[in-house]
Amino acid sequence: MQAVLSLALALSLGTPAALAAKPPSIDRPLETGDRARKDAAVLISMEDYSFLPDLPGVKADTEAMAAWLLKTRGLEEDRLTILRNSSAMEIAQTVKAAAGGVKGRGTLWVYFAGYGSTDAIGGRLLMGQGADPTDMGKDSVGLSSLISEVGASKAGQVVVVLDCNFGGYDRGGEVAFTIPAPPAAWATPASERVSVWAAAVGAEAAPYYDEAGHGLFTWLVVGSLRGWADGAMSSVADGKVTLQEANQYLYKVYRQIGGPDLKPSREAREKPNAWVLTSAPGLDPTLPAEFLVELAKVERAQRVEKAQTRLRQVADVDWVVAVKAMEAPGADVKAILGAFVARYDTATVVVDGAEVAVVIPQVADARARLDALARAADPKKKKKKKSRKKAPPPPVAPPPSLCDDLLSLQALSASGQMSTEHRQCLEVRLSSEPVQTNRDKISRLLLIDAEVRGDDEEWLTLAARHLEEIDRSDPDLCFKYALRLSRGGIEDAEDVLRWADVAMENKQVWEGPLYMSRTYNLLRLKAETAARLWNDAEADYIEEHIPENQEITDKYRGMARNFSREWLDYARSSGQPWDRAYDLCLSAAGSETSCPAE
Repeated sequence: MQAVLSLALALSLGTPAALAAKPPSIDRPLETGDRARKDAAVLISMEDYSFLPDLPGVKADTEAMAAWLLKTRGLEEDRLTILRNSSAMEIAQTVKAAAGGVKGRGTLWVYFAGYGSTDAIGGRLLMGQGADPTDMGKDSVGLSSLISEVGASKAGQVVVVLDCNFGGYDRGGEVAFTIPAPPAAWATPASERVSVWAAAVGAEAAPYYDEAGHGLFTWLVVGSLRGWADGAMSSVADGKVTLQEANQYLYKVYRQIGGPDLKPSREAREKPNAWVLTSAPGLDPTLPAEFLVELAKVERAQRVEKAQTRLRQVADVDWVVAVKAMEAPGADVKAILGAFVARYDTATVVVDGAEVAVVIPQVADARARLDALARAADPKKKKKKKSRKKAPPPPVAPPPSLCDDLLSLQALSASGQMSTEHRQCLEVRLSSEPVQTNRDKISRLLLIDAEVRGDDEEWLTLAARHLEEIDRSDPDLCFKYALRLSRGGIEDAEDVLRWADVAMENKQVWEGPLYMSRTYNLLRLKAETAARLWNDAEADYIEEHIPENQEITDKYRGMARNFSREWLDYARSSGQPWDRAYDLCLSAAGSETSCPAE
């Protein structure tokens, strides 16, 4: 394993973080010669639960914590107790005995790595070996009672370190069980002699850091106490690490690497913050800022990939279900395919509070099947655009009072509860309204109402009128319109391309992750729509080998090649999935020259 300074050098030379080095190890004991003869410690290592999935790295975490206590802090070996896979009763009794045996004004250390949960009112529990997710009162230790127990002891100070979460997650961030109630508000211990240092204050996960072989929290706890946090408050290392320095450093790095959704606890009281937890020469140097920045990028990329993989697995199952449903006698195949496309055509996952696009490969298959259905139903179809002109308002208009106050109609529109008379009144008013801003408001009321009511055909008609006759500067509406058109037949494909381009013209109104996600999906939509047009034209050419059909096929193939290359380049530059774009580009181009693999 390479040293931190070697990593910093590699980063300065431009080596990718994922290839530069592994994270610095906390497993090699850091011997300082310090002595803490009055201290006592209980380390609770829950490596194997009866009713729950095992937690990776727990044994290594406990051993790293023990090594720090014995070799760096200087705890006497006979004053360290390690409990492995213990019951709640054994945990409580051992902690009580250790608290009573602390010498003088020494420090009691309590470390727990395992599953946490809540009781029926959100009180935090530390789960023993036989804890049952269906009965949280079974074999669990109440955190508040444990804190009260150690707070009443004669220990000069107590540090409770908890590498667990209280939301029912395993270390991979997956739900292992359902908690009875959301965790109650985080409570500061009543005694200033007790400080709790926890991986999660709410229902957040406490993730495993695979590259380090440890829980991310424990890796940073031990690393901070080995010296990484020295100087975190003043930028000047003095050979000492206080609780405040360790807390502050871990909080910053934990969220930087693990993502902003993670919320470890922080000690806010002046007296506990002043405790010196490590004091010796030759401590580990702090981690280089460049390392942390690159590491954060690598870790976020892994979280994105994991979230995308999970959604693709769900889509895989849904596609299998859809295929079976289509095979049933009398199945509405078109509706089944349409529903799948509607659900997954612009699939996204939220990572660190930002939307990230996910390409579901079966969507292209579903669209191809829809096109094949349309061709089979009418082999000699004429590819005419559907007429989406709004019918004129009824000759007898409802009373104007029904739609005079546009503001009052917003709630009805948002809930899809405007009556037929309301809609007719708005249509009449729109036809004679001279003020452009009012025309825009009236049209949007009708659009929102149609969307909430689920009337897709009316929404498409209203959207076409709004964009053609009222305003086309809203990229969100253009994007949504193009997307919905893409779920229809091949006759709408040219309009899909047109309105995707109009949306791109005004994409500057989007910012940050939204800009990236929308731009990616617009480029994807253009590339996949051009591919549909190419496939359809090629089918015509196969049926009838005439120059006109070959010319159309070549035209759309060129569009598919160019649009997919544009999508591919943007996907790579923005760090979004590009494998589907590459496959499409390669298919249309016929060689890697136009679509480089990297």
